[in-house]
Order: sequence, then structure tokens, then C-alpha cells
Amino acid sequence: MKKRYLITGRPITKKNSSRYVRVRGRSRLLPSPQFTAYENTALWQLKIQTGAMEPIATPVSLKVEYYMPNGSSWPDLMGLVQATADILQDAGILANDGYIEDFNGTRIAGIDKLHPRAEIIVTTLDKEESTLYGLHPDFREKRKRK
Repeated sequence: MKKRYLITGRPITKKNSSRYVRVRGRSRLLPSPQFTAYENTALWQLKIQTGAMEPIATPVSLKVEYYMPNGSSWPDLMGLVQATADILQDAGILANDGYIEDFNGTRIAGIDKLHPRAEIIVTTLDKEESTLYGLHPDFREKRKRK
């Protein structure tokens, strides 16, 4: 099963410009205000697209095409992927971003000055398509209990 999602706005990585703050006497690393704003917008957009669906709790293949608004402040692809995976989990689309088996075809696809975005395709994988059923502890446990 394939599900498509769209996050509009400039894709932002979680790592860049993070900041340390003191909370109850301890230092914590927090994402930048720009990422926090992007994440909040993305979560709102995804909630509208998904409604009240149950999180996907099986192995998945993730494909994301990122369109940047310009060539300045070029992000690294792995940072974008990590941020997107975390957002998909926080939005309740994925039960666990550790269930992503591959990022097949994920890339920075181009520049779109008017409509920067992340186009996401989540494909659920069955037992014949995924090695995670035999490798990931969550799925090995399920098979043993039956």
C-alpha cells in the first residue's frame, strides 16, 4: 500500500543551528527556532492529510523528493531525511521511524522558488519484501508469540 503526503515550505534539517538551553539545572540541546516552526507547520499539514488514521506499524519504504526555494544554505540530504522521519513519527503516520527499511529514491530533486516542498511516498512492505521482519526486534517478537 502506498500513501502520499506533501509538506509545503522550505525543507529544514533538525541539526543546523541547534542551541543549548538550561532546563532545571541541566543543559539540553534543542532544535533551531526555524526547524521548530517548520516542524509545527509540517505536523499541522500532515494531520489535515491523514485525519484520524492509525500509525503504520509495519516495515516501510520511504521515498522523499525535496524541492528547495534556492541554492543558498544548501542542506545535507541525511539531515533532511532524519527530520522527515521524525516528523512522520510525531505526526502519527509511522508508529516508529525505526520501521523504515530504506529510502529508495530519496533525493534533493530540484529548486522551486514558488513552491518549496517535500513530496513523500510511504510504501508498506510485506514479509516477502522486507528483511526487517526477521531482523527488527519488534517484528521477531511478534512472530515468536504466534
